[in-house]
Amino acid sequence: MTAASSLTRRLQLGTRARGCQPPAARARRATGAAAQERLSLWRSSLSRRGLMPALIQRLKGQHAALKQALAAFQRHPNREDQMKLLAAMKERLLAHLQLEDKELYPFLRAQAERDPELKKMLEMFDEDMRQVSGLVQAFFVRYEGGWDNDYEFLMDLGEVSARLAHRIEVEEKHLYPEYLARKANPTRKLKRGILDRLRALFGG
Repeated sequence: MTAASSLTRRLQLGTRARGCQPPAARARRATGAAAQERLSLWRSSLSRRGLMPALIQRLKGQHAALKQALAAFQRHPNREDQMKLLAAMKERLLAHLQLEDKELYPFLRAQAERDPELKKMLEMFDEDMRQVSGLVQAFFVRYEGGWDNDYEFLMDLGEVSARLAHRIEVEEKHLYPEYLARKANPTRKLKRGILDRLRALFGG
């Protein structure tokens, strides 16, 4: 069971109690910010032309909805509203994890069977998700039934928000583009340097 699947199960239990290829030739020598800008422009172009797979559009839409739910806490100091927002946050996170487990990761794990570097990449994402899962699960266990100390709640919410925002950013910059590229080119191999960048992002 993956870390995401484990968190999905715990959240469920708690609730009960073709496209085209990226312009690799032109971007081969680009690095850092320039490469990220080219990748962003390519993804935007796919989206505008209706070529970005519906799965990635849905996942990114779920990311946006989750971030909106997190940001809404600052605009709604009323406890009743915050309890509703907390429930919405959990529901959106659960739906997102279920979609990734069902449609995103099976394809990538199948690809990883012939690409050891991609397998290492997915292992990094799994380990990071285990850490995120522990933090998020502890947060829901502590606050789903209500809370007395608003300061502690907001401090913990800030920590969870920052951790989820970081995860979302890394997924959208590295995991989803890898999925898109492999859908366009199933024989693709993981590009050199990606694992080093991910180690830095994940603190490894």
